[in-house]
Amino acid sequence: MKNEVDALGRFVIPIKYRRKMNIHPGDELDVKLSKETLYIKKSYPVCIFCEETEELVLYEEKMLCKKCIGNIRKLTP
Repeated sequence: MKNEVDALGRFVIPIKYRRKMNIHPGDELDVKLSKETLYIKKSYPVCIFCEETEELVLYEEKMLCKKCIGNIRKLTP
């Protein structure tokens, strides 16, 4: 399937792919480039240290999981 890029660099993700990936207006997407291939995936919040997706806490605009918070607490006197 080919899509045309508009003057602002945007293109439309076909509805069948948005439905399959559960992408809705306002969702954030991760975009990565590897050689000449562009990878797009739905973004989910993850811990900045271990990439855990459960039991996350927002601290100074960064997501941390409770396990990593516990490990950090062990390091501080």
